[in-house]
Amino acid sequence: MRKIFFILCAVVFLSACSCSSGAETKSNGMTLHFENQTDIEVYGIELHLGDTSSTVVNADGSAIAKGDNLVIEILREDFTSAGHTSFDLYLLGDQNDKNRMPVDQSMSIDFIPGEEWHFKVTGGKEGSAALHMQRSIGRTH
Repeated sequence: MRKIFFILCAVVFLSACSCSSGAETKSNGMTLHFENQTDIEVYGIELHLGDTSSTVVNADGSAIAKGDNLVIEILREDFTSAGHTSFDLYLLGDQNDKNRMPVDQSMSIDFIPGEEWHFKVTGGKEGSAALHMQRSIGRTH
């Protein structure tokens, strides 16, 4: 009986050692980080990239706090064949996505798998939101 117990424990231990966390998996996409530094009541962001769009909101429908970081992963198929594209960003000013406020300018980016781009969104009132690139971090994996 002890032998079976020992073998069972060894199998469980070895299988646990071979598992890897999801954080270690390599991504074929790129990650865009948007830090909310506006004084505007924002409930989410909407990113338009070519023919695709992505929206990020809090699961409970609450407003995005100043200083919060919103993350969107972009996949290769979202880009043009050249791997270079621009995107437009909108702030969502209500919980129903009806009050969409365009951010001042669009940004151009190149698709590099595993790369992270960090942006800051600033503004003091509706219609004055601006997008600033803070930095681009090379491959993160």
